[in-house]
Amino acid sequence: MLRKKGVFDCAPKGIDIEVKVDRDNNKVYFGDAELPINKEKGLFVPTDTAELELTLTTKQNLRRLAHSIQLRENLLLVGPTGSAKTSTLSHIAYLTNNNFIRINLDSQIDVGELIGKHVPEEGTTRFRWEDGDLIKAMKE
Repeated sequence: MLRKKGVFDCAPKGIDIEVKVDRDNNKVYFGDAELPINKEKGLFVPTDTAELELTLTTKQNLRRLAHSIQLRENLLLVGPTGSAKTSTLSHIAYLTNNNFIRINLDSQIDVGELIGKHVPEEGTTRFRWEDGDLIKAMKE
């Protein structure tokens, strides 16, 4: 799922990783990676439907992502449809109480959907600006 080489590439094979939520210290631990829990809940924090079955592979992927987030690295998740790219990030957002907005990119998307566009105001001949998904996500 994650194509990343380096110090945090993966845990040794067969080693289980503990995922622990510590509400007293406002941290979530993914093995040796830790992320802070956001104290203020936003509008787009995933609900408990973002819970995952924590298999060994899922825990290893959570740990890799947590390390990258901790280091403020840019991420590119690559994989086939249904390989848990979105659900893994949604689970991290759920555990850390952070907003999560999914933007689906495909060959049919246009600039207006990402950046924004002028849309007609109902009942008038005027237009108003409506932010696109990318701008909405950046503002939140």
